[in-house]
Amino acid sequence: MKRCGAIRKTVWTNVLGYFGRMMFRLSVLLLAFCLTHLVAQESRGTIVGTVSDSSGAVIAGANVEVLNVEMGTKAVLSTNASG
Repeated sequence: MKRCGAIRKTVWTNVLGYFGRMMFRLSVLLLAFCLTHLVAQESRGTIVGTVSDSSGAVIAGANVEVLNVEMGTKAVLSTNASG
């Protein structure tokens, strides 16, 4: 009887060890997958242009309103001396 219990314990430990290792590997893969998607998100951008009047002269100090429709954010900026 003593030996039978030892065999059961060894088999049960091996089964738990196998599933534990598989769960650890799956967790690492899931974490790596999620991290790659988090890194892929970019929240910066660049807007380049010139504000000019109908005659083509640049307008310094003009207010430019930038609206991000998806995020619902707005920024108001002023042009520099180059328009």
